[in-house]
Amino acid sequence: MKFNQRKLLFLTLLLSLSPASQAAKIYKWVDENGKVHYSDKPPANQQKAESLTLESATEGTTNSSQKQQPAVSAQQRINEANKWLHNTRTKQQEKVQARDKAWNDKQKQIAECKKLKRELLDYENAGVIYDYNDKGEQFYFNQQQREKLLTNLRNKIAKQCKS
Repeated sequence: MKFNQRKLLFLTLLLSLSPASQAAKIYKWVDENGKVHYSDKPPANQQKAESLTLESATEGTTNSSQKQQPAVSAQQRINEANKWLHNTRTKQQEKVQARDKAWNDKQKQIAECKKLKRELLDYENAGVIYDYNDKGEQFYFNQQQREKLLTNLRNKIAKQCKS
């Protein structure tokens, strides 16, 4: 009989020391960046921390008022995940918009470059170049004005048609 009592005492002692039978204390706090932290030790920088007591899975409670509210922390995790997902999607949309804008700008640059090159080719092949003055009268370019126009157009093409 003494042997059975020792076994019982040993088992009782063993079960009382097991982590599953003890409630764990967890600290929760929010840092200056708004990030939520959980730890088994309170924050070192004297921040205000909420103390949470977790019951082991084997204990179970019969009274609903005694139950921890895991739905709150689960909901909080869901909210944080949704916030992260929203931020990630927003960043992806911004990248797509920036890429689309860059592509559109490049297409405009290419179109302008083609237009300038066609214009230069037309002027180079034209026998006579003319324009209109402020009064609406047509005037013809002399050789010096023609060369200046072509030089300006070539410089504009060099600047516009990079890469």
